[in-house]
Amino acid sequence: MGKLSRVFYHFLCGSLIAIISAAYAESLSYSGRLVNTNGSPVMGPVDLKFDLASTANTSTILCTQQITNVSLTNGVFHVKLDLNCGAQTLSQVLGSIISPDAAAIRVTNETASKSYSFQSLHSVPSAEIAHGLSKLNANNNEVLTWTGSKWEPKPIVGATGGTVTDITAGTGLSGGTITNSGTIAIANGGVTDTHLAGNISRSKLAAGTANSVVVTNGSGVMTEVSQLPVSNGGTGSSTAAGARTNLGLGDAAVATIGYGAGQVMPGEVPMCLSHQKLQMNLGPTFWSCVNDNDSLDATKLPLTGGTMSGAIAMGNNQITGLAAPTLGTDAATKDYVDTKVSTAPGDNLGNHTATTNLALGSNNITGVGTISIANGAWNSPSINFTSSPSTGFFNNGGIIGFSANGSLSMNLSSSTLIMNGSFAPYLRLGGGTFNASNPTYAFNGDPDTGIFNLSTDILGFTTGGVEKMRILATGEVAIGKSTAAGKLDVAGDVALEGAVRFKSDNANYVTLKAPASLGATFNYTLPLTAPTAGQVLSSSAAGVMSWITPTSSPITTVFGRTGAVTATAGDYSGALITNTPAGTIAASTVQGAIDELAAEKQAADATLTSLAAYNTNGILVQTAADTFAGRSISGVANRTSVTNGNGVSGNPTVDIDTNLLPSPAGGDAGKFLKASGANASAWTALAALDITSALGFTPVNKAGDTLSSGTFSFGGTSLLQVTNNPVNATDVTNKQYVDGQISGAGNQWGLASGNVYRSTGNVGIGTSTPGAQIEVSAVNLSPRVKVVNTSSSGVRYPGFSGVNFTGGTAGFPVLDLLNSRGTEAAPLPIVLGDPLGAVTAMGNQNSGSTAFTNAAQIYFSADGNFSATSTPANIYFRTTPAGAVNNVNRMTITSGGLVGIGNSSPNALLSLGDGTSGDKLLRINETSATHKRASMMLGQWEIGQDSQPNNTRDFFIFDGFQSQQRLVIGSSGNVGLGVNNPSYKLHVGPGNFFLESGHLFVRHNSNEGGAVRIQNMQKTGALVNDWVIYNMTGGYNNGLAFWRYAADGTNLGPSMNLHDNGNVGIGTSAPSERLEVMGNVKGVAFLNTSDRRLKRDIASIQDPIEKIKQLHGVTYKWKESGEKSVGFIAQEVEKVFPELVRTDKVTGMKSVQYSNLVAVLVEGFKKQYDQGEKEKAELKKEIDRLKAENEETNRRLDRIEKALQKHP
Repeated sequence: MGKLSRVFYHFLCGSLIAIISAAYAESLSYSGRLVNTNGSPVMGPVDLKFDLASTANTSTILCTQQITNVSLTNGVFHVKLDLNCGAQTLSQVLGSIISPDAAAIRVTNETASKSYSFQSLHSVPSAEIAHGLSKLNANNNEVLTWTGSKWEPKPIVGATGGTVTDITAGTGLSGGTITNSGTIAIANGGVTDTHLAGNISRSKLAAGTANSVVVTNGSGVMTEVSQLPVSNGGTGSSTAAGARTNLGLGDAAVATIGYGAGQVMPGEVPMCLSHQKLQMNLGPTFWSCVNDNDSLDATKLPLTGGTMSGAIAMGNNQITGLAAPTLGTDAATKDYVDTKVSTAPGDNLGNHTATTNLALGSNNITGVGTISIANGAWNSPSINFTSSPSTGFFNNGGIIGFSANGSLSMNLSSSTLIMNGSFAPYLRLGGGTFNASNPTYAFNGDPDTGIFNLSTDILGFTTGGVEKMRILATGEVAIGKSTAAGKLDVAGDVALEGAVRFKSDNANYVTLKAPASLGATFNYTLPLTAPTAGQVLSSSAAGVMSWITPTSSPITTVFGRTGAVTATAGDYSGALITNTPAGTIAASTVQGAIDELAAEKQAADATLTSLAAYNTNGILVQTAADTFAGRSISGVANRTSVTNGNGVSGNPTVDIDTNLLPSPAGGDAGKFLKASGANASAWTALAALDITSALGFTPVNKAGDTLSSGTFSFGGTSLLQVTNNPVNATDVTNKQYVDGQISGAGNQWGLASGNVYRSTGNVGIGTSTPGAQIEVSAVNLSPRVKVVNTSSSGVRYPGFSGVNFTGGTAGFPVLDLLNSRGTEAAPLPIVLGDPLGAVTAMGNQNSGSTAFTNAAQIYFSADGNFSATSTPANIYFRTTPAGAVNNVNRMTITSGGLVGIGNSSPNALLSLGDGTSGDKLLRINETSATHKRASMMLGQWEIGQDSQPNNTRDFFIFDGFQSQQRLVIGSSGNVGLGVNNPSYKLHVGPGNFFLESGHLFVRHNSNEGGAVRIQNMQKTGALVNDWVIYNMTGGYNNGLAFWRYAADGTNLGPSMNLHDNGNVGIGTSAPSERLEVMGNVKGVAFLNTSDRRLKRDIASIQDPIEKIKQLHGVTYKWKESGEKSVGFIAQEVEKVFPELVRTDKVTGMKSVQYSNLVAVLVEGFKKQYDQGEKEKAELKKEIDRLKAENEETNRRLDRIEKALQKHP
């Protein structure tokens, strides 16, 4: 599409050859035709954009231009292009495109946003085009002459048919003027060039010899020789006649053939390509195109032994065709190779050292071999650019260095890329489509792991194609989530090795770190709510922390500390606890605490009498049965009354013998005084039976032993029964004994309303070190906890309940399923595919049987190898279908958060079905019989079915942002866009309807076919408010019909028809032409296509006047409208000009091409005019003859009169 117009300047110069050079114009004349997809012409005016590129690489635009408001005629445009080529001119761009590549132009219709494909410019930009005289309507003996503004054919000389009649002698010539014959003498010293031609006599020269040339000896004497001596630096050489000689000779001149300056050579100049030159020949073809291989001189390529003063400038060309390379000049093939270049077979150069520059153009060096370049430096790179010689590459000790404007920018080694920070470098990654699965910066072996630009100022980090972390524009870091509530926001657990430091306002820190060595990993769960004033932080055995309010009860346990501890008077019976060195507590303080605790317990225990203080020997004394008072004791084992001499009434005054009551020595702490023999006692670590037997307790230490108040059994089926109020010490009244191995009320079993309980501690079954309140353990078995309801008289729900009263904290009930490889002593981490646990629902499968079958299950498995930083897992939900006993996976949740329902390998956040299951993937039912609406929400968008208010079960899409219903599909099949109750198959509400691309299909199986109705509700009455476009057939003819309907329902029929054959009828339903109008047509101008390029067999109209005389102009009236008019009768015109009359193939009606009669009238006028001019000339000639005759008659009369006067 298009044509190229260029201007050429021709010069005739020199004495031996004529050189034609082409100066490219900086503008192009370009024409084309724009058509639509269906082939119809584009209507104008339009805004056009023109891009110029090479056919070798159309993605790189070389030049461009935008032109607005371009007029179109039948889609055809004609423009002048002044293309913008950046720093280059259009001539330079066109000259850089090398054959076989060509320049190409792409036209973009910016008005319609449509680009057409690149079209090659068929006039090759790099070619030289000669103007042919025959194409310029030149006459004989005319030549192409430049007038200063254009090329025109002009006569050679004279006006007598081109014959030279005389030559005037000038400088160096003698003999005078040569007329029809004669000779001209040529002086020896006056001839600088000799031209052989038919009009110069050779009689003055020596006899010519075939294949010889004429040379001068320097003194004006010319001779013919058969060989031409060649001078080259003082060394003579010769070249055989006819062979190619070196063109850089300085001492010799060669005269071969040609025409002199100012002479005219007959024949046309051919068109040469950019790599060719125009060569003059002997004839008869005087001009030919040859490859420009020998336009060399001594300044470009040196002769043998010489030096080269310039560079080898190859431009965009290559050295090719060295079929048999040599080390010298190869005149036969016109190739020049100096002694410094050695070549191997083929077209490749071997080792060569360039003296200055080596310009490779746009071509490649292929094959084997290397190009060795000097190392260079950062301020003088070895590979640089002409426009910026200090920018390029260099060798920095085995490292490739990159410099820009003389500054080191980057170093590239075999494994490292280093940017030079002193020059503020940037590493910017280009555009394209990058996301988590295709990161901008990735690794060759792991392409979906790396860094990418999520959006403006947001940096994303991805592994395995899934985003794991992002840095937001405001500096926050989000891990596992898309937003951040602080500088670091993590979704999931955070594991830290080392301390966490919190900085205060005054630059001090609070450091939080783990102990140096932990025996096991444990968790703390922070409270759910904030504390109130006075609350303290407490923790459960599971590590769940909560805020509690301390009670005002007395202190039951005292721990040593380094700080001061004070107490309110009256809380302790003894000295106050005060600060003592090294965190110790004074003995008096401990004693005071013990006394206070004892007093507290006695006061709360109604079954004990008051206990006296321990005496120095640590013995309790008894003064009456079961009543402790004073410091005396009597019992079965020791009936002796004892006193310590305190003068208690009724006691003996004699001291006990030291054998009976020895003083405790070192190491006797915690021991009891026990009889060791007759009248002898010793401090002894007593067993339980020693005390229980002495106090009257029944010992319980084996299966079968009982208490009077119940049974206690270590085996069998006996039960442990205790009193309702357990004590922390020996209860003599209730015959209960607590030895030193149990301390504190929290370690006791309790009984309340038939329930047995413990306040603190854990219960282990199969283990002595339970890690939870209840732990069941076994070796190489499947330990279970079984809850059984043996029989029911009503609805029962056996099971496990986790109950939590948070008290304002964040705790919650949990069910932990723990699984590990290895053993309890040496556990090993879970690996990919290992099961983690399952929750199974089982049912009895057979009457009378206790066998239970797995019916449904939630199954957990590892989705990767577990480590301290990664514990990926999948969840599978399984059920058993009817008629089967094995459960089937129904839903999968992967470690990456993908959910598959009916799909075990989901690849999206929610994947329904696997392509093989049933056709119902998702169903949302109505919520109730009264609220007949089933829907789901996508953000603020609601999608669903609504049966209200008319029970139609309409599908809808509701926009919650604007609170508007966007789409409705009724149960009738009608679709509404912006319409809640659509009345048509597609009912679009107020607003525009735009189809970006594709097609709009309206289909109907009837003679009327599919239709498009355009309605204007503002028109009423008889006005047309409905236009309907039908695709009709049958009795309606085949094609599109535009029908009108009035607002009152009146059918006004079709106004325009577009038939399938392409004919258009306005006011008629059966057009027989491309456009047929039943009525008048009004317009500013009517154009008829009349381009010469569209026509053939062009001939002048013959006898136009005679034919015009046969035409009969008439006046008439149209039968249908009665309107009067003037014109022709088609049948009469057809007899004279049948080509101006068209006959409808269907109706037989005839029509006349009135506009074409203009050509007949013009030719008739011309013929008449020529005839009038001819007759006028003949009349003038006759008048002149008559005038001459009249003058002659007058003269004769005058002579007669004079004669008569003389001879009257």
